[in-house]
Amino acid sequence: EAQNAYENLKGKLLSYPILSHPVFEEKFQICTDASAYGVGAILKQIINEEEHIIDIREQQQKDEFAGKLLRFMENGEGEDRKMKRTSRAFEVVNGILYRRRKTPNGFKRTLVVP
Repeated sequence: EAQNAYENLKGKLLSYPILSHPVFEEKFQICTDASAYGVGAILKQIINEEEHIIDIREQQQKDEFAGKLLRFMENGEGEDRKMKRTSRAFEVVNGILYRRRKTPNGFKRTLVVP
């Protein structure tokens, strides 16, 4: 039993989800996870009782703000630089991600919706 559990877990850890195209007639689910370093989210659908991770990167790049954010994060030099830029531009309050912008009166927070 322990060997079967180990093999099952090993198989899950060594495999990765294949990205799928969205089926707009089906419902979407957003799965999020937060840590001290950031917030992550994936979009998935359950189709024929099978979980499909949706590839939304192309749509994100078409969206002006999401595209800027992706380019901003990807063009950095090293993880430390990315973390510093991210921590200045974004803030997590009670597990919710906000974008920070400087205004004449201080800083303004805008909710980031995945």
